[in-house]
Order: sequence, then C-alpha cells, then structure tokens
Amino acid sequence: MHTSDPSETELQAILSAMTDLILIYDDRGVCLKIVQNNQDVLVMPIAEQLNKSVFELLPPDVAKLQMRYIQDVLATGHTQNVEYSLMLNGKLTWFSANVSRLTASTVIWVARDITARKISEQALGDARSQLQTLLNAVPGIVSWISSDLSYLGVNRHLAETFDLPIEQFVGKRVGFLGVSPEFAHFIEEFFAKPLQQEHCEVTANLDGRIIHYLVVAQKYDQGRAAFTIGIDVTQQKDAEESLKDKERILQLVLDNIPQHIFWKDTNSVFLGCNRNWAKAAQIGSPEAVIGKTDFDLLDNPAVAEEYRQQDRRIMASGKAELHKVETKQKTAAGEDPTWLDVNKIPIHDSDGQVIGILSTVEDITSRMKSQAALEEAEAKYRNIFENAVEGIFQSTPDREGQYISANPALAKIYGYDCAEDLLVAITSIRDQIYVEPERRDEFINQLQRSGVVYEFKAQVYCRDGTIIWVSENATAVHDAEGKLLYFEGIVEDITERLRAEERIRYQAAHDLLTELPNRKLFNQRLREAIGRAKEGNSLMAVMFLDLDRFKTINSSLGHGAGDQLLQEVAQRLKDSLAPTITLARWGGDEFTLLLPIVASAEDAVAVAEQILNQLKPAFCIESCTIHSSCSIGIAIYPKDGEDGSTLIKNADAAMFSAKEQGRNNSQLYARAMNIDATSLLELESGLHTALEAGEFVLLYQPKVNPEKSTIVGVEALIRWQHPAMGLIMPNVFVPLAEENGFILPLAEWVLYAACKQNKIWQEQGIATMRVAVNISARQFLQPTLVDTVAKILNQTGLEPQYLELEITESLAMQDVYLTRTILDELYDMGVYISIDDFGTGHSSLSSIKNFPVHSLKVDQSFVRDLPEDRHSRAIIASIVALAQGLNLKVVVEGVETEAQLNYLRSLHCEEIQGHLYSKPISAQKLIDLIAASHDHLSFAPKS
Repeated sequence: MHTSDPSETELQAILSAMTDLILIYDDRGVCLKIVQNNQDVLVMPIAEQLNKSVFELLPPDVAKLQMRYIQDVLATGHTQNVEYSLMLNGKLTWFSANVSRLTASTVIWVARDITARKISEQALGDARSQLQTLLNAVPGIVSWISSDLSYLGVNRHLAETFDLPIEQFVGKRVGFLGVSPEFAHFIEEFFAKPLQQEHCEVTANLDGRIIHYLVVAQKYDQGRAAFTIGIDVTQQKDAEESLKDKERILQLVLDNIPQHIFWKDTNSVFLGCNRNWAKAAQIGSPEAVIGKTDFDLLDNPAVAEEYRQQDRRIMASGKAELHKVETKQKTAAGEDPTWLDVNKIPIHDSDGQVIGILSTVEDITSRMKSQAALEEAEAKYRNIFENAVEGIFQSTPDREGQYISANPALAKIYGYDCAEDLLVAITSIRDQIYVEPERRDEFINQLQRSGVVYEFKAQVYCRDGTIIWVSENATAVHDAEGKLLYFEGIVEDITERLRAEERIRYQAAHDLLTELPNRKLFNQRLREAIGRAKEGNSLMAVMFLDLDRFKTINSSLGHGAGDQLLQEVAQRLKDSLAPTITLARWGGDEFTLLLPIVASAEDAVAVAEQILNQLKPAFCIESCTIHSSCSIGIAIYPKDGEDGSTLIKNADAAMFSAKEQGRNNSQLYARAMNIDATSLLELESGLHTALEAGEFVLLYQPKVNPEKSTIVGVEALIRWQHPAMGLIMPNVFVPLAEENGFILPLAEWVLYAACKQNKIWQEQGIATMRVAVNISARQFLQPTLVDTVAKILNQTGLEPQYLELEITESLAMQDVYLTRTILDELYDMGVYISIDDFGTGHSSLSSIKNFPVHSLKVDQSFVRDLPEDRHSRAIIASIVALAQGLNLKVVVEGVETEAQLNYLRSLHCEEIQGHLYSKPISAQKLIDLIAASHDHLSFAPKS
C-alpha cells in the first residue's frame, strides 16, 4: 500500500473535513473519484458510483447537463458554475456546482447543497408575490416610496392607470411621469414633516383627462419609507359640478371621504372607529368611543334600541345589511333631510364565528340630490333631443355602425318621416348613408384616436337617393371602466352653406363683370409661377394691358356700354389665348396676363401681337360700331423683377411707355422707364451718405373718421430730398436700398423718427393718436425686429398703443406660422397691428382672423372705380361687413372724391385715407391742419 506524504495527508484531511461533494470525471463523464462524508447528498454509495458514467448514475436531463459542462470546461479551460436539482431520499435537493479542468482529460466537480437557500428564496418570492397580489386587489392606486422620493413598488391598478409595467416604476423618482406635480410636492413635504400619516387631494392629467384622487400616506420603517393609497373621487367631483350650489356640495363630499367606520363586539359595545366617524359623531377622538354603546351616544333610546336589534340580527344571521337612513338637520329654512348609507357586516374569526360588527357610514345626500338633478337634466335633454333643429344620434361604435337612437331632426335630414323609420331602415351607416364609405372609416379612426370628432364633413345619401353634405360632431362614450359603449353626436345639413361658401370663394377670386380671375387670384398664380420658374431656372412673363380711350367710350355711351365692351374684350381674349395663360381683370379697363413659361422675350411679344390683332375687328355695342385698341407692357422674370409686385409694377411702367409711343402697341420693360441709368447710378451712390446728411424726411397723411370728421391717426411716408434731383418718391430709391442692403438701417430710422415725432406731438398737447409705419419684407423677417421696436419705443418714450405697424397681406401669408409668432410678440407688447393692401394677396378673412391684428387696410385699387362700378361696391361692402363681423377695424385708402366718401360712410367704415382730405404733408403742416380744423374737417380735394 502506498503511504501518503505529509502534503497529501493534509490535503486528504482538508477534503474529508469539507461538507461539499467533490467528484472527478473524465472526458467521457465517468466518475473517477468521490469525496463526501455526508451520504445524504449521494445518489448511491460511493463504491457503486465509481467508474460509472453520469448517464448511468443520474436522470437523463441532469446527465446531459453535467456532460455538457464537462465538455465545455475541458474545451475552454474556464471554470463554470451550474445549479441543478436531484430527488435524493424522496425529496428535491438543489446543488450549486463549480466545474474546473483538473487535467487535459479530467475535471473536478465541487457541488454544494443549496436546498435551504432555495427554500428561503422560494418563501421570500411567495411572500412578495402574495403581498403584490394583495396590493393588486386594492381598488385604489397604491405605492410605497423611499424617503429619497423614489418608488419602491406600486400595485397593478396604479400601473394600469398610467399604462406602464409595474417594473418601470421601481427606482424612478416620484413625479417622473409629469402627470401630477401636486402628488410629487405632497410626498416631498410629507417626508420633510414629523407626521406619520397625512392625506391630501391631488389631480392627475391623463392625456387631457383630469382625474381627482384622495391620497393617504403612512410612514413605516422609522420614517425611511411611506405607503400611499389613492382613491379616485373624480365621479363625485363630476356629480357636484352638475349642481347649482357647487361649493357647498364639494365641501360636503370632501368632509365625508374616506367613509366613516366603526366596529363593535357581540354586545354592541364600541371597540373603535376612524377619525371621520368620531368627528361626525362629535365624540372628540376615536379613543373616546371605546367601551360605549349607542345608548351612551344617542339622545333617543328608541333609535339606540333599533340599532342594537340590527346588530343582533346581523350577528345571528351572519349576513350583512345595508340601511338607508334619513335624518333631519335643522337649518334657517327649516329641516333639511340628510341621507346616510349604513352598511353593517359581521366580523368572523378564523373559525368562522361571529365576533362583532363592522359598519361603514356614507353620507349619500349629495348622491340623492344628484340623482334628482340628473332626472331633471334627462327630462330637459329629452325635450332638447326631440325639438332640436340639428340631428342628434347615438350609434354603435363598430365600423358598419347602426343608429341606437335618433331625433326627428335627423330623420328629416335623411328624408324619413320619423325617427323610427330611420332606425329600421338603416342597418349599416357606412354602406347606406356615406357616399364614400371610406369616410366612415376616417370618422371611426378619429374617434378612436382622440375620442372626439369636430366638424367632420361628408357626403351622404338621403332616402330618395339625393346626395347632401353634412357636418358631424361626435364623441365616444365609455363606461366607468373605460369600455367603449357607443358614439353620440350632432348632424347638420350644410349643403346650402357649402354652396354659398363656394359662390363666395369664386366671387372673391373672380371679377363679377367679366368672370375673369381678379387681382387676388392673379397674384396667387403669379407667386406660384415665380416659384416654379425659380425652381426650374426658366423664364416667365407678366403683361399689363390697358384699353385705349376707354373712358371716352364709357362717358359717351354710358356705363352699361362700357361694361359690355369689357365683357366682349374679355371673351375675345379668353377664346384666343392658350389655356396655360392666365388673363385677369386688374381693375377698370386694365387687364393683366401671366405667361407661366416662355422661351424668350420674343414669345411674350408674339402673344402681345396676337392680342392686338384680336382687338382689331370692331365691336358692336348697343347698335354702335366701336373700335377699341389697347396698350400692353411686358415684364420678363427674372430680368425685370424677382417678385410679383415688381413684375407688375414694371409691366405697368412698360404699358405707360406703350401709350406714350402712340397706343395700340406693346413695349418690353426697360429700367429706364422708371429712371434713366445715369440718375440711377447717382442715386445708388448717394444712398450711403443720405441718411447721415439728413436728406430723408417723413411726410404724414392723416387717417380720418368719416362719421365725426376728425383725425384719428397718421401714416408716416418716407421721401428723399435729394440735393440735386429734388424730392424722390420711395418707389424709386427703396428698390435700390433693398438691392444694396441699405434697407434695414433706413427702415429703422423711419420707425425711430415716426415714434419720436408722435411723442413730441403728445408732449406739446397737439394730438394723441397713432402713427402708422410700413414694415418691409426684409425688416419683418429680421429676428431682431421685436427687440428693435421695443428699443425704439423705450428710447422715444412713446407708449406702444400709439404705434401702428403695417405689413402687407402678401408678406403675412408667406409663412403663416412665422407671421403669427412675430405678431403675437408685437401684440403682447401693445403695438397696434394692421394688414396693408388687403384684398391683393391670396389670404382670406378665415386666415386673417388667426392673426392678432386690429385692422385691415383695403387696397386703393378697390376704391378707384367707386361708387360707379358695382363690382367694386360689392367687394368693398363684403370686406367691410366681414371684417366688422370679426371685430376688426377697416381703413380704406385712396379716397379722392366726395362720392367715394359718401359710399364709405354708408358702410359705416371706421377710417379713410386719401387725397380727398390731404396729401402727405410735413409734421408742421399737419400741426397747422389740426389747429385750423378745430376738430371738424372739411372734405374738399387738397392740392
């Protein structure tokens, strides 16, 4: 026999002393050696295990597991840990084993019995599961929170309420959802106080729906954590709001939540109560009720005896009883009934024996009153339902949809004699009502997304097959658990309204006399064409056409003949022009044309020649033969302008050049038509020094109230007093300033000078009025605009309400969101805001009403032909009426005749501006004018 040396002896002693099971396996899984003193952890005696494979010793699944780990450890050399279980001596035993490579072909398997740990972990898990199950059964929202304000856990109801898994709350800081800052603040203050228990009412915003909770918090673990429970009291809140005396009912509900609770022994002796019951019973504290009976607390022995008999009956039967008790409370008006729900249930011990009574008392007075109010409201609703002009319905919430109820008005809309006929006939709203069933799908999708549909427009079939337009407002109705019950809503027949709106839209975009596009539609198409030409790097042309000697024809033959001539000219041109060309009536005898794409200027000239030829044949007007020619000006994009207003202005200049050339011809725009090249260079070089030299001046044109004949404001207009060229108009030098970047300092100077002058007038006691300043496109788009305005108002001391800023309609509509953002800041500052040149852009009052503006300034082109031209009258009247309906002031510029003034007075127009009263004048002349007028103005043309 081999004798072990000392080290081996020591090693053997150590191994023998270990409680772990040690096995050595070869690469085939054969057990080579076992060290273990505890036979309870062996599958069989050691001698029987040696030289046997794991597949002979262990269950197949455990054998496969051990073999896989043996092979992995031999292959990688890495020690691995594995947990597994075996049935030993009739009981399940768990092991944790470390497997290490001993030699190239053997491993050592060291296993430890961890059954006790597993049993403890299972017990702990079961306890936690039971606790979570218990908390999940609580109807309120429950959470437990650490003093560092992080969640330790929540119950299922809370997690489902906020649509998150329970696990996502653990470790998160209270308030991380952002739905109830009040709750987060309450918890933070609660931990800061020495109180062990506290409650408060908080609200939570769940996707726009406000939920009210009564929250009770209780500290535990020596104040290091707290347990909270929240009770949903939203329903009570909603019920209170339906009553007239909301404050009293609200206070009543708050004072009685949570419920009042007390409990007694089998002899009806009080064992305890909660604070709310003690307070209601005027006992003082819960402790004071212990040992007392109803005979001690009540003045009426008969009532006390009745309560004792109730207790005995419940304890004898073992069944709960609910009593509705009416009491009388004396008030100044007499006796006021109070209703209580008293719920008494037997208390059982673990053996099922009744050991007492638990009672909850709830004041249901408000509920009883609410029920009465609800019944009254339902009666009112039924009256409205039956007699409403709009159709009212309830329908099933599926995609097909079927009416559950309908009022007579809905039946009438769809052509049925009564609601009953409609309910019977329509079994599928989607397929029988909707002309486009897909619109029903959109209707359902909107309701599913947001729970509400507002002004949903669709075409529907009537009973006789006719098609009408309806507008629907609907709501998805859910029960208290959130289950979708039905849809309810209102249906309105809007067929005639849509037709009227379409007529208005057409009239707003077309000239009523010639049915051609008007300047508004022309400008819209021009902007679109410029965008396409810019994107495609192509040419386009704008033409300005004016009939020659039209005023002579109009005055000699009358306005009727003039109107007929305009109609026939328009018809000839429409018939001869390509459909891609837009022909519009600009006003009076002026027309504009848009050629959206041309290869060269010669193409535009060819179209102009075609127009001249079309007008050569005589017109027969009221039995008279009339020869009418025209003068045409042509501007080419981008050479003659890169925006619509510049192209039209230059085409107009070219048209006047054509007239100067003898009429009945066309002219291409040349820059010299506005100013000669030499003067242009001189002006351009002088711009940079003109401001410092004080060459720019402001003139002021009064704005007048036509009813009172008083000046209510002025518009500041810039002029350049050139030392060599004299007074230069802004249409000459402003484009130059925009081209060379000088427009911003120039615009800021205008704003400062106008504000300063107005402040001087106020300090001198001359006038208190607004001064209007035009804002250029580049100035408006500067991010510093609002700061610049504020700075100038501060520097000059002018109050914001005495400054009026005018922006053109076309500028306002370029970027509606940006415009709204800028105007909101100016409006909040107190600045008065006007939309200038209204009617020339592509907006509508429906768009303008979304801007924070005070007034609309009607473009003078609409005034030019007043009051003779009925179309101009119609347009002005519509703008004034609609603007007044939106509580916007209307300023009409370009008023030059008494007849125009009288017509505008008849429309109750608030402000006018024009040469009828005064041309733009200096500040001193304006002072003289105000002094001479003595607050009453004479409307006579001024030179």
